Amino acid sequence: MLDILILLGSTREGRKTDRVARAVESRLKNRDVETHLFDLKENPLPILGKRRFNDDSPHPNTEKLGSLIEDTEVLLIISPEYNHSYPGSLKNALDHFYPEFEDLLFAYMTTSAGGFGGIRQQSHLHDFTLAVSGVPGPSLPVSNLQNHFSEEGKITSEEYEKRIEDFLNEIIEHVP
Repeated sequence: MLDILILLGSTREGRKTDRVARAVESRLKNRDVETHLFDLKENPLPILGKRRFNDDSPHPNTEKLGSLIEDTEVLLIISPEYNHSYPGSLKNALDHFYPEFEDLLFAYMTTSAGGFGGIRQQSHLHDFTLAVSGVPGPSLPVSNLQNHFSEEGKITSEEYEKRIEDFLNEIIEHVP
């Protein structure tokens, strides 16, 4: 069974990207895919002092996320765009790891309340993935997310029903 780790990169009050993460997690479970949702707001990591592999006693949330990364086949990052890139909380979380990412397939869903869907942060996430010897995979920008996802994490538009199904198919096709 395919294992996908969803990393929710937003910790901000009033965030909406969690709606997208819950919708995707639900869709993946309907496909008989093993999923884990790691929410950085619910499981904060400390500011990076040492990377996990250099730390004799890593923070419990760092250890939890590191173990999930080691055990997954796909890391699906779902994150809003902040100032043309990804949030500092996501950057901090990713920087705790390095060898855990080697040859790991990354996929990206970037979000915004506006019309660009977080597209600019995708290039930064691709660069990061290459820097840590990961494998860049499919990406899906989600524009005007408040118009397509309910507060409960349900997809409310036919456009995104299809786009997400196609995106998930693309992820599965990329798994070696």
